[in-house]
Amino acid sequence: RLNLFIETAALVSSTRGTDGTGLALVRQPKENALVYKEGIPAWNFLETKKWGDASKSLGGVRAALIHTRKATIGCTSYANTHPFVSGPVTLEHNGTLRTYPKGVSTDSEWLCKNISDSKDVLGTLEAVDGAYALVWHNAATGEINITRNDERPIVVMSCEDGGVVMWASEEWMLDACASRIGLFSSKDIDIKDLPPG
Repeated sequence: RLNLFIETAALVSSTRGTDGTGLALVRQPKENALVYKEGIPAWNFLETKKWGDASKSLGGVRAALIHTRKATIGCTSYANTHPFVSGPVTLEHNGTLRTYPKGVSTDSEWLCKNISDSKDVLGTLEAVDGAYALVWHNAATGEINITRNDERPIVVMSCEDGGVVMWASEEWMLDACASRIGLFSSKDIDIKDLPPG
């Protein structure tokens, strides 16, 4: 069922970007995520050996981060496809930063490195000039973090028992994924906009 959910989420998310598709699988909270990605649309990614390998690795997965990219900064390539990894941090970013240093391929790569290197992530994010909705796994702390500023949306859906949490840029994406696989009945779910911060 997780396999079908990930496939559906990748295809639904491709309405927001077709320049790259990536998946990070968190098996243990304090281990780096397994990353599978290509600079291609989701429907092509789901036909690759990488997806075949990833789909065989889903047993025991605690979290799956799925991202489709619309290239706003940086060319379409494997290197510029999310998720990005820096040290213990695996990150996906929706948005465009107005300022970031020259010499890095994308604003998202720079943001991932800054979060990984930061002793004060909140301060790092407050200093960001531009739009972001972020999800990242930090293997050092074992946490999954979801945040945004007031320039980008992110919607979170949870099951009544708290056992499953999903997120997306827009509510209809979560509705489509959950209903496609019959994961929840409507009385068991809570969908809400995540406030900035």
